[in-house]
Amino acid sequence: MVKISACVIVKNEAENIPKWLQCMRKIADEIIVVDTGSDDITRQLAVAAGAAVYDFTWCDDFAMAKNYAIAKAVGDWIMFLDADEYFIDDMPEKIIKQLNEIDSNKMVDALICRMINIDKDNNDKFINSFYQLRIFRNKPELRYEGKVHEMLKCDGKTPSLLVLPRDIYIYHTGYSAKINMEKLKRNLKLLQREIAEHGEDILYYKPLADCYYGMKEYERVIYYDKKLIESGVTLIGMDTGVYLQYINTLCILDKPKADIKAIVDAGLKKYPASSDLNYQKGFLLYEDGDFIASEKYLNKALKLYDTKEQIASSDIDRSFFLIYGLLGDISSLKNKKEQAIKWYLKSLQENPHVRQFFDNFYKIIGKRTDKVKITFLNKIYREKDKDFLLRALKDIGADKLYLYYKNIYQSEKFSSTDMALEVFSRGNYNLAAKKIAVILDMTYKNIIMDTLDKKEEMSSLSRCILPKGYQAAFYQVKNKLE
Repeated sequence: MVKISACVIVKNEAENIPKWLQCMRKIADEIIVVDTGSDDITRQLAVAAGAAVYDFTWCDDFAMAKNYAIAKAVGDWIMFLDADEYFIDDMPEKIIKQLNEIDSNKMVDALICRMINIDKDNNDKFINSFYQLRIFRNKPELRYEGKVHEMLKCDGKTPSLLVLPRDIYIYHTGYSAKINMEKLKRNLKLLQREIAEHGEDILYYKPLADCYYGMKEYERVIYYDKKLIESGVTLIGMDTGVYLQYINTLCILDKPKADIKAIVDAGLKKYPASSDLNYQKGFLLYEDGDFIASEKYLNKALKLYDTKEQIASSDIDRSFFLIYGLLGDISSLKNKKEQAIKWYLKSLQENPHVRQFFDNFYKIIGKRTDKVKITFLNKIYREKDKDFLLRALKDIGADKLYLYYKNIYQSEKFSSTDMALEVFSRGNYNLAAKKIAVILDMTYKNIIMDTLDKKEEMSSLSRCILPKGYQAAFYQVKNKLE
């Protein structure tokens, strides 16, 4: 069995370090925490958890701090996750199994693992994913280089890498909303200092673009993404990321569609197996009305995502609802109703609150029995979605279903209007008319009392609404009060 050393450098990570320590205890034989100057309880938490804690005087050099931690490790393999990164479920067991199988292959220096950025301030919402080096052999020639956005090198060169299966991944919360700006400003400051001392290296283009993207300085993002693409340099684990960021930035700035198409096509020429770029192409074709070609690229994007192990940046996970919905629209246009229903179900299960796809879905299932429609809707909607579902059903005139779900979801009794609507939907028109008359009588009286309370004249709108008998009653009461 291989021995694993878990290392981390920290400063004021009291919020994140408990989860990191809990995660590492499941996989590591030793835990090394290098503190760079915390003034919270980070250090105490690490000591209490049984970690070996060392102090390092911060010198604006991430590589030096990480290499100090590595020098303390004695395991066969080193796992160097940041304090805001962690595994879930059975990931530790899977990684241990992989390392035991790989250990005898001395041609492999390090492992690349899928990283998933989530926003913990927004219900752990998916941001994007990419591949990053986080596990490597404990060898003296493997050390980090670079004061900021440090990279692991083997005697100054790229180490021999192996990609872990896609079902092994790490969650990263460092770009959550409330802390992202602070990190971006820190990183930009360090990058600018490096550039002032040594000049603007090609390897700075991506981190600079990332900083400016997070800070919403989009013209600078375009400048550095363009420079990186023109340089021809590819970044392991983030090779398509520059194109995706460039495309998103052009969309944010509402640049001409021709510019966006040019970048998508350039990206596809270089990375034809990118699921994200194939999706982007399919979306643009859909907008142009070329539905046949759009369907081809959207299906290709899904196939590539399912079957190809891509060592690339990706944000397609947050776009599945759109891909499925567009394929539903295309299937509907082709009069393939059953296929359209399947796509719409998948889309709304990913994102239940997209009105376009809900309306299109309901048009197809609208003529089916209420029981069938309820069966479909129950596959998508839960109580947390009740506001959207009730509003959508009411807007499209699905009165029976509206009343059915309101009865299920709302604990309070029906309003008088709902009761009248229920009676009307059952075909009892005489009783419905009586209930509506009661509702109108109360409404008219409320208008009259409100106007009298404010001591105002009757407005032109009220005169349009109130029947003559109620207008006469208003003036009778008004004259008595005067």
